Amino acid sequence: MIDLIFSDVPLDTFRVAGMHPIHQAKLRKNRRDLVRDLNAIDITDHLMSKGILSSEEKDIVLSSGIHEQKNRKLLDTLPTKGPRAYVEFRNALDELSDWLVDALNSTIIGVEDLEFLTKELEDPMQNLPTARNGTAMASVQVVQQPVSHEADSFMAHGTESVAVFNFEHGTVRRYSIGGKIWDTLSSIPDSLTTKNNTCRACASGDGKVYVLDTKFMCLSSFDIGIRQWVDLERRINTHMRVKFAAVAYVNGKLYLSGGDSLDGTEHYNAMNSLLLFGESKCPIAVQEEPSMIYARRYHSMATFGDKLIVCGGLGTSGLRLSKCEVFDLVARQWSSLADMPEACWSLGLIPAFDEGFTDVYVVGGTTRYTADDTSATLSDSMAVYHGRTRCWERLPELPEPVCNAQGIFWRGSLWLLVAVIRKTRDPDNCHKTNAEPLRCVLEYSHTHQRWITHVNTPACDTEGSNAYVCQLPK
Repeated sequence: MIDLIFSDVPLDTFRVAGMHPIHQAKLRKNRRDLVRDLNAIDITDHLMSKGILSSEEKDIVLSSGIHEQKNRKLLDTLPTKGPRAYVEFRNALDELSDWLVDALNSTIIGVEDLEFLTKELEDPMQNLPTARNGTAMASVQVVQQPVSHEADSFMAHGTESVAVFNFEHGTVRRYSIGGKIWDTLSSIPDSLTTKNNTCRACASGDGKVYVLDTKFMCLSSFDIGIRQWVDLERRINTHMRVKFAAVAYVNGKLYLSGGDSLDGTEHYNAMNSLLLFGESKCPIAVQEEPSMIYARRYHSMATFGDKLIVCGGLGTSGLRLSKCEVFDLVARQWSSLADMPEACWSLGLIPAFDEGFTDVYVVGGTTRYTADDTSATLSDSMAVYHGRTRCWERLPELPEPVCNAQGIFWRGSLWLLVAVIRKTRDPDNCHKTNAEPLRCVLEYSHTHQRWITHVNTPACDTEGSNAYVCQLPK
């Protein structure tokens, strides 16, 4: 695998433009063949239809002279057009030139192939723009990195280590992606493991993991640095009681969205509320924020820079949703996003903030229950919402259908550590479901655009709704 060749390279060094450094190296190594055999007219048509090139940029490429000069201009432009540019370029080649696609896919990239990037960065004469960390950047079009506390501490400066809070077994364990090794960080107090997981919601940020009990409305937190629970069951000053809600932490604040009201008035009572928890010690103050556009339960919520993204779930009367919306924390208002490719609930929602990526991945989900209401139909689909183009893209299907998937995005790959692969009704209790956990680690390689099943990797061995996964900071 290419990843093994460059795994020790500090890719923060190569945070140039939006295109992944490996993709830039692939274009560079195949440049002679690409300049000779590309059809710039057809390629630019495809790239413009996908939002990679503007009409003005297409005209500049096609007015650059003879055949080879057009192709050189196109290849010079692509690295400045973001992380999706290479993928769409290769998609266009699929329809035009199989052998060029094969050449790109079979190109092996080593550390020496990435040296051209460091040389550009070290040249003091280039008068390049500067990144947040002070590193000069080799393209005028700089990918804007998220500014939230969570993105800073858990994504941009994250490690290959992942913490898994296993409420079923009462443990906090650490998993090393590179070493494929588990070790134990701490235990989880009995008062948290015995709670109903339908009324538990977790989020992480600023070096802590927050566990919210949405039935009794109390908050506990775990300090990752000292590996200890620093606050247990702090009371929250609200009469609201919900289940199947979602929580997210961003910019030092904790937000709770939607859920199913526990007031007992209706079987389906999805809510569209958004609550902000204050800084007071006890009881914790609650502030009502503008309501979501759609009432939801079993939905997923993630942070995306200074915004909250909410996707899927079950709406009023139990209808499954493909609707997505975003809350701007600065403007304090909701707006609709493009619908997901598939309506589902209990989906995995994983943001990707490292190495120039600013996307959100939707993984699996539940699409329906069978006619006899004994088992759930799970989805094997995956899609990514591109923050730059504001559109969805379908990706290769998962090796098997999942729901409640959790994982991280690290070094160009999506890693799933926790998920449910089968869900059935308990024959003795219609209100209880039995879930079979994922028993391996799944990796989606952005470079190869395929799933890799790590069958020999020790699995977490707990179902997704009874665990929480977060990336550990450096």
